[in-house]
Amino acid sequence: MLLFDAAGIASAASKRDEPRQAGRRRHGCDRGERLGGQVARRCPRLLQQPWPAHEGRTAELRSKVRDLSEDPRVIELLAQGVSEHAARQWRQLQVQGRLRG
Repeated sequence: MLLFDAAGIASAASKRDEPRQAGRRRHGCDRGERLGGQVARRCPRLLQQPWPAHEGRTAELRSKVRDLSEDPRVIELLAQGVSEHAARQWRQLQVQGRLRG
């Protein structure tokens, strides 16, 4: 059976691998949301700026998900997910800050 990830990359996998892959994606999402929140708590004044772009931070982001897979393609997709979810969390915190302040 071929499974396609978010980027359309096909991989051979069995039905029993599907929950594990979904779990990895969820871990990447959780780590991104946590990252956005942690940075905001450490440096709240940075919330006045946009979240940094994924480009240029790839190695840092890969290190946050390296324990979830040995496949470099999966690591790259998870790193992208961390970046996207951190940015989304960051935007939510910016809006909440504007509503309070």
